[in-house]
Amino acid sequence: MAYLSPSPRRTGEDPNACWGRIGVWGSGSCEDLETFVHCFNCPIYRHSGKVLLERSHPEAYLESVKDNLKIEAQDRSFKQETFLVFKLGQCLLGILSDSVRAVLPIEKIHRVPFRTNHLLLGLVPVRGNLRLAYSLQSLLFKEKKQSEDHKDSWRRMLLVGSPNLSLVFPVEDVLGLVSVDGKDVKPYASSAADARWMRGMTSNEDDTLLLLNEEVLIPTLQGLRV
Repeated sequence: MAYLSPSPRRTGEDPNACWGRIGVWGSGSCEDLETFVHCFNCPIYRHSGKVLLERSHPEAYLESVKDNLKIEAQDRSFKQETFLVFKLGQCLLGILSDSVRAVLPIEKIHRVPFRTNHLLLGLVPVRGNLRLAYSLQSLLFKEKKQSEDHKDSWRRMLLVGSPNLSLVFPVEDVLGLVSVDGKDVKPYASSAADARWMRGMTSNEDDTLLLLNEEVLIPTLQGLRV
């Protein structure tokens, strides 16, 4: 008959990582294994895990975490990102390329009865699905013109957002991709467009490039009821 070691649960002794000595990761001789089969099911093991998670961290550890977070924050603020540059009226705008799912030829936008207005242009077919099309002119520049006033200048459509919830923005033209260093991005300081939707501005050759804040812009339109 195999010898069974007394369980700390019964003796009241300090477990001292009993699971590695007499438990399933040790000799397997713990008498409680007949009841619990595995140390995972034992209250001693669960309690030890809770004590481990709830223990106080050493001050030096907390300080090192704070220092690492500061370094990561600095790295994020100066990282290079790629923007898709497009033309809208007299402005050059950029949107983070990761948020753009496709650049498409312009398609006919179908009005939505009692809903189409200066902001919500209507529905447009994209790869077998109908997507809502919005006017960036109205949103950014607070224009109240209807879609007919801009449609002759549209050459492309941007499909942005997530695969399950994408939006369409008609634009005049798409000029390509540009890499922007975070150090070169300045706070948005222009009256050309509504600052709420901007992450900043930078120089692109001889022009000023306005950078859209897609993290605010896209969720706002996705949740909009117009």
